[in-house]
Amino acid sequence: MFVMFVAADPHAAGRRPGDVHLLVLSTTSDRGELDPCGCATNNKGGLGRRATFVDSLRTANGGVLLLDGGDYAHPTLTRDDRVNSFILRTMGELNYDAMTLGELELYRGPKYVQSIVESSKIPIVLANVKYAASGKSVGQPFLLHEVKGVSCAIIGLLGQDFGDGEGKFSELGFTVDDPFQTAQKLVPEVRKQADLVIVLAHLGSSDALKLPKSVPGIDLIIFGHYPGSVAASQLEGAIAVRPGQRGEYVGETQLVVNPENKIVSFSGKAVALSVKTIKEEPRIAAEIKALKEKLPAEPPGKESG
Repeated sequence: MFVMFVAADPHAAGRRPGDVHLLVLSTTSDRGELDPCGCATNNKGGLGRRATFVDSLRTANGGVLLLDGGDYAHPTLTRDDRVNSFILRTMGELNYDAMTLGELELYRGPKYVQSIVESSKIPIVLANVKYAASGKSVGQPFLLHEVKGVSCAIIGLLGQDFGDGEGKFSELGFTVDDPFQTAQKLVPEVRKQADLVIVLAHLGSSDALKLPKSVPGIDLIIFGHYPGSVAASQLEGAIAVRPGQRGEYVGETQLVVNPENKIVSFSGKAVALSVKTIKEEPRIAAEIKALKEKLPAEPPGKESG
């Protein structure tokens, strides 16, 4: 009986001798920003500083989990797309482990989204969105990724309405299933395969707050789209992170996972990428400068999202 029990339990206690300290870094809602905010006080942000910050923590921690909650693209649909492409390529060079997509990517239509999926070096997780014409999923429903011996199932979810009406995605050529129903089905399935379940939740604010109560079994939720930056906090049995927007912050969340694969403690903060304390990665800074010299003056255009 004992042998049968162990064989049936892929996450049996004791496979690790002690606690694991797992660092999760998260970003979201870059919204096409390459440079610092230009704020009069606490000037912060920029893709080059993000690279420096991420690399320093990878070196210090011997491996991290790096995730993005969507909306990397600029909200003005007519803006030169070379900026969006540069951001996506650079994120790939930073070795993001997974990302989801937001409404700012989908508003550009199925062909654009398909080009993202095909060109990105980053695995794209998006469990509840399909191309209406083919019925095929836009992204992977989930991704299994192991860090420091801890297996993580990463799920991406998109809300159905971001202010342009529930029919907006349908008009563009996408089918967006109810994110709650999708999660209620998917989370129990992936719990059988992973030690931790992480959701990249690109939802409206009210839906985001309801998710952990409606879907038990989620360990960590990274809120995309949601404005503001808030350190990791407990929310209905899950740990919730709001990593900020416009490239100004990186969410830094430390999880302590015991041999029984339970999170026994956590801490975190939204780190402002301060111009005063964090230097730009030189190569990326030079590439941004060269790119901006090639760009035409920005035309007027309607922002989306």
